[in-house]
Amino acid sequence: MLGTQLGSYRVMSKLGEGGMGSVYVAEHVLLKRKIAVKVLLKELTSDASIARRFMNEARATSQIVHPGIVRIWDFGQHTDGTAYILMELLEGETLRDRIGRRGRYELDRALALVQQLADALGAAHAQRIVHRDLKPENIFLVDDPAAPFGVQPKILDFGIAKILDPGIDAPQTRAGSIIGTPSYMSPEQCMATPGIDHRADLYALGCIFFLLLCGRPPFDKGNFGDLLAAHVHQPPPHPSSVVASLPPWVDDLVLRLLAKAPEQRFQTTEEFLDAIRAGRESRRLAPEEATAIGSAAAAAAQLSALTPPHGKKAPPHQGAALTPTPPPLTTPPPDAKATTLDPATPPPGANATPPPSSGGEDLSRTRAHSADELAMPQLRRSRASTPILLAGAFVVTIVLGLGGFFLVLRARRATEEARPKSAHFFIDSDPDGADVYSDGKSICVTPCRLEKKLQSGDEHWVVAKQGYGEEQLTLPADRDGHARVTLKADKTP
Repeated sequence: MLGTQLGSYRVMSKLGEGGMGSVYVAEHVLLKRKIAVKVLLKELTSDASIARRFMNEARATSQIVHPGIVRIWDFGQHTDGTAYILMELLEGETLRDRIGRRGRYELDRALALVQQLADALGAAHAQRIVHRDLKPENIFLVDDPAAPFGVQPKILDFGIAKILDPGIDAPQTRAGSIIGTPSYMSPEQCMATPGIDHRADLYALGCIFFLLLCGRPPFDKGNFGDLLAAHVHQPPPHPSSVVASLPPWVDDLVLRLLAKAPEQRFQTTEEFLDAIRAGRESRRLAPEEATAIGSAAAAAAQLSALTPPHGKKAPPHQGAALTPTPPPLTTPPPDAKATTLDPATPPPGANATPPPSSGGEDLSRTRAHSADELAMPQLRRSRASTPILLAGAFVVTIVLGLGGFFLVLRARRATEEARPKSAHFFIDSDPDGADVYSDGKSICVTPCRLEKKLQSGDEHWVVAKQGYGEEQLTLPADRDGHARVTLKADKTP
């Protein structure tokens, strides 16, 4: 195959080989642009059903114009009968290789990637195409600075896609045949149920989402039959049972995608994307904001409890540390004469008072008087320290309050930085080469990618090409979008 010319492209080198064919790198003989060439094995070309499936992949994929779907440039048969597809050449790695190399994704990256995949699947479903074999091997990760986290996933291999459009001559799957890969098949695929629709892809997306969050698919034990039975009968595990830090709303998203009955899942990719946006909105108030403010308030309350209210007497102090201390004992000099005091005789210089009727009554009065005297200095110390405690409580409250404020500000800034600032739009037309006008000015020629600042409302364009009528195009301005406009030939002579 090397050196063979397919139209304007010459096959240069071999990229890889699979069970049904090989992939080569080809180069345009004049433009020197490189593309990938997928070639069906010669021995399989004679099998009519396999050849139809191979051409079905090219036909199905070529109808979908989206940055998350590999682009098909041409397809056909070589002079020797070999079937081939000319497609976009991708540089990167498959999701399977990425998971095997680095393990599971953190939550924000997993959410961004699954949103991109859902948006790409939505473009396929809009063309009434069901992939039916979404799996990590069919998701190719390409570096793209304009994409979230710098990575754009590309969905490959629509070889067993189901085309729901009766106007397209697509090969039919035999009744009772099982189509798909066991770890990512929906229950209806496992049971070979007729009438499988786009909701089978949503189930597979749930398996991919679980893989991104947990590093493994929801069901990965046993042989082929065990896996089929698990998808049909066994409840899927909660992602948080594998990764405990995952929030409940993420569990709800995954489990709804993995519902056994198609009618219990999200019914469209857009409904799923709306649920993700609602979940992200619920994370806007970070838990640490309330914690910081609550800690400051609690500390201030504890400090203020130590200080008596202004104008009120401090309550009696309890405990050994606050017990009044008796005056120190003095030792008489050696030459001093011993003196014996008569309890009935008053001390010198004191007014004579009648002897107490009971020594206990006078003694208790003396103890009470002494306690008041001894307590007075301690009470004066408490009153003197009141301004200090108040000032300390005020300073600590201000410091903790400022700390909480800056923590809140930091959390909100991080939330704003993580939120996308612009929306990306991919616009194509049939036929291509049409001008896209905004405010009367041509801003690009289809197919083209536009970037606009996120805002509420809609973006409006006019798509026009000489010899064809103009078409109005409107897309929501608060999210990424894609559109393919079909232009009608101008019948005006």
